[in-house]
Amino acid sequence: MRTPVAIRPLHELRLFGHRTTQEAPAPVLKLRATSDGWALVGQDDEVVFLATGPRARQECLEFAREHGVLALSS
Repeated sequence: MRTPVAIRPLHELRLFGHRTTQEAPAPVLKLRATSDGWALVGQDDEVVFLATGPRARQECLEFAREHGVLALSS
């Protein structure tokens, strides 16, 4: 697995419906460009999903949608 090289997040994705308690905040993922694709990273910069190639950004967005993302902000 490759590590994202971009430092600046381009978008922020918030996941809803995956809370363990009502008080816990919704997890946040950031969509970042890498040297050869795109990655979704968590709050501690851990890679949650990585895609390469010409459809990489679309694959990241599809992964996020399939896992409960309801909002995208940039």
